[in-house]
Amino acid sequence: MKLLQTVLLFLGLAFFSNAQNFTLPDKDFTLKLSTESVKISRGETANFTVFILKSKGFVKSKTNMILKSDLPKGMQVEFSPKDGVFDQTVVKISISKDAEIGETSVIIGAEMKLLSKGSIITIQVQ
Repeated sequence: MKLLQTVLLFLGLAFFSNAQNFTLPDKDFTLKLSTESVKISRGETANFTVFILKSKGFVKSKTNMILKSDLPKGMQVEFSPKDGVFDQTVVKISISKDAEIGETSVIIGAEMKLLSKGSIITIQVQ
């Protein structure tokens, strides 16, 4: 039993030591993406995470995820969750089979307390 507890403790520490470490902002909020770029084949999907780092005054504030740029034909973006009180959201990018091959930059945004912020991700369609 002690061996099992020791193993579980070690695994838990290993998990948390590999977690993303971000500095919280002094005021309002900021966005951090789990990746700066993603490659997706036509007809496929890809996911990444947006971390919403909030200052003390924004911790309980409702967030609304938005796109701050137009998407090229054949590309769709979904947020899960899209709005509510949360610290991270998963972004799903879907590329249709007839989408144009190439690279585009998309601004992933969040609105909170009348403020709007964004972060850029580069998407390469193959």
